[in-house]
Amino acid sequence: MRSSLSCWLFSSFLMLLLFTLSATSMTDQVRPGTPSNNQNSASNYEAGTIIAIQSHQTGKAVYQLHNSSMQWVTQFVVRVSVQVKNTVYTGEYTTQDQSLAPPHGWENNRPIEVKIGRGKMFLRLAAGDELVADLSR
Repeated sequence: MRSSLSCWLFSSFLMLLLFTLSATSMTDQVRPGTPSNNQNSASNYEAGTIIAIQSHQTGKAVYQLHNSSMQWVTQFVVRVSVQVKNTVYTGEYTTQDQSLAPPHGWENNRPIEVKIGRGKMFLRLAAGDELVADLSR
């Protein structure tokens, strides 16, 4: 009896830890494909060229607090390199939206509007929204 109770407590602790880490990492990032908070968005863009795109599919387990279940979530990790003048910037973002992995029309040597700032690369999508990628170090 004591062993099953300690096993239950340990598994509950692990699920709570997983949920906390997932929630924390999600709040620290700007979601891909959402507009940034920058009010003067159009004036800060520079002309760039996509020079490389890599995409792969991955997944992670997500704990559902409301019904105490685990769910497998498919994610797409996209790494994009953009040349602006003489500098190449590489950014990476993760999305669950397959249409953003990468967005339709993105290919090597394609011109793109880009902003760089605060460890982020903001890429202008065709619809006018920004896709936000973390700059690689």
